[in-house]
Amino acid sequence: MPDTTVSFQQGSGGYNGTTDTDLRAVHPSTSLADQSGISVDSSDAGAPAQALLRFDGLFGNDAGQVPVGARILTATLTVQSISPGNGAELHRMLQPWSESDTWNSLGAGIQADGVEAAVAADLVTGTLLSLGTTSLNVTSSVQDWANGSDNLGWALLPVGSDGWDFLSSEAAIPPKLTITYESSSTAEPAPGSNTGGVADSDDNSVRFAVFGDYGNGAGTQDVANLIDRMGVDFIVTTGDNSYGTASPIDVQIGQFYSDYIGNYVGMYGAGSSDNRFWPTIGNHEYSDLGINAYLSYFTLPGNERYYDFTSGPAHFFVVNSDSREPDGTSAASRQAQWLKAGLEASDSAYNFVFFHHPSYVSGGTGPNEYMQWPFEDWGATAVFNGHAHLYERILRDDNGDGAVFPYFVSGLGGRSSYGFGSPVSGSQARYNGDDGTLIVSVDDNGVSYEFWSVSGGGSLIDKYSI
Repeated sequence: MPDTTVSFQQGSGGYNGTTDTDLRAVHPSTSLADQSGISVDSSDAGAPAQALLRFDGLFGNDAGQVPVGARILTATLTVQSISPGNGAELHRMLQPWSESDTWNSLGAGIQADGVEAAVAADLVTGTLLSLGTTSLNVTSSVQDWANGSDNLGWALLPVGSDGWDFLSSEAAIPPKLTITYESSSTAEPAPGSNTGGVADSDDNSVRFAVFGDYGNGAGTQDVANLIDRMGVDFIVTTGDNSYGTASPIDVQIGQFYSDYIGNYVGMYGAGSSDNRFWPTIGNHEYSDLGINAYLSYFTLPGNERYYDFTSGPAHFFVVNSDSREPDGTSAASRQAQWLKAGLEASDSAYNFVFFHHPSYVSGGTGPNEYMQWPFEDWGATAVFNGHAHLYERILRDDNGDGAVFPYFVSGLGGRSSYGFGSPVSGSQARYNGDDGTLIVSVDDNGVSYEFWSVSGGGSLIDKYSI
């Protein structure tokens, strides 16, 4: 379907659904909803100032609304800055609020604790130096709401003592939210449905690389060269796609893999006409350049933190195992139930699951019990992880059905290598001699998993087939 753009701004086109207010510790019991300006500051007269902003009525079937389940291509929040400063973190609100709320009525302001507001910020603005129009990319928030999360707006939390002020919905130029979407063919996709990704292959076969923990590492170029020689259809990473803050994300990823990245906007060529690079979030996506750098760099299905796609006879599910995932990481979490529903609903012959922190591993940091979900019972074919900079193949029969289930750790993407400790139960193959990648080939006859090292221009280390 063609792209559609809609805008929401108080007093424009009959829209009156914007709610915003200040929460100031220096006025702890006073509602500031009627003020024309909003301030976000860690030291407003020596005390913190926060803000709340929400656009109601975004989703529905009426003219001017976004259909529930639509794929959000872009969502831009535009405000008029009247005092530049350190900017803010935008966290999705998780509890209801109204413009009459105050610092005290909300219990000493808003806490990004996973109860009042999401722990991870959907956007960190960075320092804002200019007066006038300020545009902020809020696509991930709006996509999450389109997927069914409650739209409770944002908490704007301070990041420094140089306050940032902008005009409120009471002012002559109120905040504006502009959304461009591609409507799905049905009203709302079922959890786990393919919300955008690689199209099914005509020949019902597919070949892909799996690796993680690379960034601008000493061995990253060697791994990229090896993958190019292997002739894969696409790449799925197992997280930690960038490290540190010294190099921009494009230098750490696009320099090596731009030819696979769809909607590529970096400086290393034209990119791919179709996306052939499917990343997984790792802990360094949060701790180093920040999660917004990752979400802004890639164009991915769903809420982009976890998502799925299909190719050939296989269905791919990419999960966020980091503790800062707003939808949780336990087997009972909203994210896990999305995976369970998707695996159970899948009609693909093979269902692969990817996430960063390994369920089982004989080195590095792990095993990670919180990610030992019942993947086999839910219908998965195999699990792929990173985080530990090594390669390991582990076969387990945790449900006691007599059939082994494979776990692969592929974390030798170029950054470094880790040593091994005592082998975990089911460990079949272990390698940390050099960087390398898994190459997985899928067709009507089954699945072949091969780990290739960069040594000697390419050396087969381990092979397993089902």
